[in-house]
Amino acid sequence: MFVDPEVFADLEFFHCRNLPGRPVFAYIDACRTESGREYLKELLKNSPKDAERICELQTITRFFFTHQDEISFDVADHMLRGLEEYLHSNFIGIDLSGVFAPFLQALYQRYWYPEVFVFARNGIEQILRVVSLVSRFIAALQQRGEIPPPVKELFDEFFRICAQIDVEELSQRFHQPSALDVFSIDFWLRVQNKEKIQALQAVIARMDAHLGMAQATRENGFVFPEIKNALPTKVRLAGLYHPFLPNPVKNDFHLEAGKNVLFLTGPNMAGKTTFLKALGISLILAHIGMGVPAQSMEFTPMTHLFFQLTVQDNLRLGISSFFQEVTQVKRITELLREGLPVMIIIDEIFKGTNVSDAFECSKAVINGFAGFRNPLFIVSSHLYELESAISGNPNLRFQFFDSKLDGGSLRFSHQLRDGVSQMRVGIKLLQDAGIVSFFSKHPPEESEPA
Repeated sequence: MFVDPEVFADLEFFHCRNLPGRPVFAYIDACRTESGREYLKELLKNSPKDAERICELQTITRFFFTHQDEISFDVADHMLRGLEEYLHSNFIGIDLSGVFAPFLQALYQRYWYPEVFVFARNGIEQILRVVSLVSRFIAALQQRGEIPPPVKELFDEFFRICAQIDVEELSQRFHQPSALDVFSIDFWLRVQNKEKIQALQAVIARMDAHLGMAQATRENGFVFPEIKNALPTKVRLAGLYHPFLPNPVKNDFHLEAGKNVLFLTGPNMAGKTTFLKALGISLILAHIGMGVPAQSMEFTPMTHLFFQLTVQDNLRLGISSFFQEVTQVKRITELLREGLPVMIIIDEIFKGTNVSDAFECSKAVINGFAGFRNPLFIVSSHLYELESAISGNPNLRFQFFDSKLDGGSLRFSHQLRDGVSQMRVGIKLLQDAGIVSFFSKHPPEESEPA
């Protein structure tokens, strides 16, 4: 599923805009190694679009989720970093492809450059130790019972690369190695099979990433979504919440064929943006086969997540925020023209122009969205007057976040309800801040005569 970098920024996925704070990634990163962490980041940025691949990813994470309390993965980050340093070193040991006698080369290096000998020996030990730890980890899991096909494929790939490198024979040879053994094995691993060692690192990184996703799913109390493999497009969640909130109010949500457009209203601070962010986060996590912050979820995989949250003027390019909104809607029409299953989320549509323009533009775009039945749309707005202008579409739902005045104070339930909110809280907030009373006590000063 394609997600713009700006969407990750708006969702505070990798970085927090207001420090101190934790980005979303901090909640899902339980990787033990930096290489596993980097694999997870790339998976998030380039998540699959088809149900089969997502199911494979989820199957691996679920498998580790089930067995993570029984088996420990003892590969530490410093081991892989040491391995990486060894592979990318440029020292010269012996050249087995040359004509000069390898035995004499080894003796020369051993006694004239002992630090090179020690570095080579330690690098080989690190590779063999990592392979041994991963092999024992896999063997322990294999003893627990049947291995699902995607997990077996991952394990088989690890052992296939080990066989190509001939790890078993190298381990026996390295038991009490001579100088020639050390430098010969070093040349075999670091020069002739460098790419295979890197492929082995990649497999280990994938294991670590899935183990981390499994652990994060458990620690956060997330649930694995149910993946639907057929159109029409749908998203259904029960008990959705934002992981940033310590005591979140959970909400149910669904869009599907027949009701694929949601018009969302509610005053500021009622919870619209937080809810939309929670939905965006859940969709991203669901597409990498991980658990999501909800009580349950089912969804159809999508090709794109379009999420318009913040739009600002670009002074350097002389582009207004409204023009950027128009440009983004143009991008949406290009996606719709392709007929792909996509999720379109627009928070506060056309907020960069005056109320009259915003009304007319919003009416045209929402009615246009409603002409499509396969994509899913959510549009939030403060313009409750739009209800009568768009209500003729049978596939459009109206929901709002509730708020009310209670004893002169504003109360927000943060609960999603059916209907349209007509609550205006702006003047109340000005009153509570003392701004209205200040101006009433300080009437305009009379200007001095010229």
